[in-house]
Amino acid sequence: MSSENGVGISGIAVAVPRICITAEEFENGRGIPNGKLSYLGIDAFGVPDLHEDSVTLGAVAARKVLEQTDTDLNDIGGIFYGLETHVDQTKGNSNYTFGALEDWFGKVDGELHLVDHKMACAAGAEALISALARVEGGWLDDKKALVIASDISKYEQESPGEQTQGAAAVAVLVEKDPKLMRIGKTIGVSGGDERDFFRPNWKDTPTVDGKHSNLVYLKHTKKSVESYVRRLNKKRKQLELHSEPVEAPSDNVDRVIYHIPYGDQAIEGFRHQIRHEWRAKIAKLRSKGIKPETISPEIAEIAKVIDAEPLRGAFPENDEGDMAFAKKDKENRKELGNTKIFREKFASQLEPVLLQPRKVGNSYTGSWLVGFHSLLENSFKKNPETGEKEKAFDLTGNIIGINSYGSGAESLTFSGTIMLGYEEIASQLELNEFLDARKEISFNQYRALHARNAPDSFFTENELERIVESIVEPKHGDLVFKGEDDGLNREGLRKYEWVKDD
Repeated sequence: MSSENGVGISGIAVAVPRICITAEEFENGRGIPNGKLSYLGIDAFGVPDLHEDSVTLGAVAARKVLEQTDTDLNDIGGIFYGLETHVDQTKGNSNYTFGALEDWFGKVDGELHLVDHKMACAAGAEALISALARVEGGWLDDKKALVIASDISKYEQESPGEQTQGAAAVAVLVEKDPKLMRIGKTIGVSGGDERDFFRPNWKDTPTVDGKHSNLVYLKHTKKSVESYVRRLNKKRKQLELHSEPVEAPSDNVDRVIYHIPYGDQAIEGFRHQIRHEWRAKIAKLRSKGIKPETISPEIAEIAKVIDAEPLRGAFPENDEGDMAFAKKDKENRKELGNTKIFREKFASQLEPVLLQPRKVGNSYTGSWLVGFHSLLENSFKKNPETGEKEKAFDLTGNIIGINSYGSGAESLTFSGTIMLGYEEIASQLELNEFLDARKEISFNQYRALHARNAPDSFFTENELERIVESIVEPKHGDLVFKGEDDGLNREGLRKYEWVKDD
């Protein structure tokens, strides 16, 4: 069956824990200067309660999006998960989630695909691409698909990554003739075998080289954008479109979404891209004999920054050289971030995307989808007098440039177009209120939850009390992890149960 408007996303829902730790509480607990986390783009981050894991969050998000779009579970032809924090080495989160959805909505025929995708933080985007292809190709017998990105970001206590934790799940409904965003078929990609971030089977926290990881992120993000531009221009030529080829991608989109483990990393990616584009623009002007400073003060300002960009070849070819170059390069990108041209680009294209991630924290595979949700919800604002939602800015027809990155590494770049009538869903979204209503926990409560599986000696040595029941009582519509079975041939099988008001 053909589709006039292609294939894409028709609904979106986010599930986060009901508890969080604020940036200030975390900074005070760790002796970090106040304001550092805010600078990184973090106001708070979600902390999973005792009854929560990546299945409970994923299932709640899935329940919400099915109810939001009034979709029957029997109309779902596949559940496609993207995640890093699997609950089982073999059985998929998609299996557990399907079982939970049947418990909530009732039994269905079970004629559906259940697939978990794994590629670090890029797994959510890969799950989406898999679902898009199967829906459009008819592989799901004209049914719809659920895509779920659900993760709990956890780093060792007192490690540099600890401040960039979080937990969330995002579920989207994929179908033909989408209601929210049509996804384009051009995908840019860059992959490689990198040592920047990995988690061995015997660890529950990753091994990460933060500074090196940032360099790898920038490298593969830049290459995937270049891949996207090259493939897009190739398609335009094949279709004999007589428009000018795309040279500066940010000039051909209305909004941008990056991988958002914390806001500053997304901003760094955007700075890197804008600098790359303006480097080419300045070179093109000069090749024509035009001096940038003669055009406008704004172009003169950014040209000065471009001219001061450090060259990798000026530093030793070793790890020390990498770090020295990275430091100078970051300083240059920061200077570019202060230019008028960048500030205006940031305000219009990226700033609304980062509002909700500031409070959610790092959700690994779902981080860019939380950014998409943030853009949609914050296109509306509440009238303080009437309490009614009013449009803050219009997204209709906007082209959204999207980049998803996974360490190890893979970077994906693609785009989507916001559909006419998107307001019907966007105006219903209420994550902002949920985030503001969460219970703020103490630093010691956070530490105890983080170490929930540690031996008693850890709690004794650190003068902590082990938390033995959920800090916030689960409410109607929450899925609760009830423990593992210990029966014959059932050892380790996880048990879940919905909270339902009678």
